[in-house]
Amino acid sequence: MSSPDAIRRFTPCLLTLSRLFLLPVLLWHFQRGHFQFAICLYLLAIFTDIADGYLARHWHTVTYAGILLDPIVDKLFLCSAIGFFTWHKQLPLFFLALTGFRFLGQIFLFMWVRWRKKCHYPYRPHFLPKLSAFTCYALILLLLIRDLYPEVLWMDTLKLGLLWSCTGLESVILLIFVPDVLRFLWQLPK
Repeated sequence: MSSPDAIRRFTPCLLTLSRLFLLPVLLWHFQRGHFQFAICLYLLAIFTDIADGYLARHWHTVTYAGILLDPIVDKLFLCSAIGFFTWHKQLPLFFLALTGFRFLGQIFLFMWVRWRKKCHYPYRPHFLPKLSAFTCYALILLLLIRDLYPEVLWMDTLKLGLLWSCTGLESVILLIFVPDVLRFLWQLPK
């Protein structure tokens, strides 16, 4: 494999992993009050989320590792950020429980089916989970920006709207996809 081919093959996975390593740095800077830098890191993380999938499809370098790693890193990133803001009393605990149940449940389900049952869960991204992730990303970005401009009152209204939109989407996703997962698990060989 030539050097440009190797770079093309591994760049999407490296972008995905960079997002995982950006998270503690982002949260540390936010905790320290470096809000502008934290927002820049957050926007960089969103960019890597978009770029890794685009590059993998554009360069025809979609790998099984990337297919598994990208949604896991996305869910860990969002769950950690939601947990951080819940800890700092900017998001309610029920929201962390709801999103954490879905995100971590999916991660453990994929791993259990893959390694314990030796088969592949047919994961295909759907519109609703992508919309929910987008709404969660927007909510977290709003929370980061809100600390820069605490005097802007409409941000609290927007936060509430995004929070309830995320909650509604997550609830619908659970109602739709839990039966699908149970049906799949029922059909697995014992």
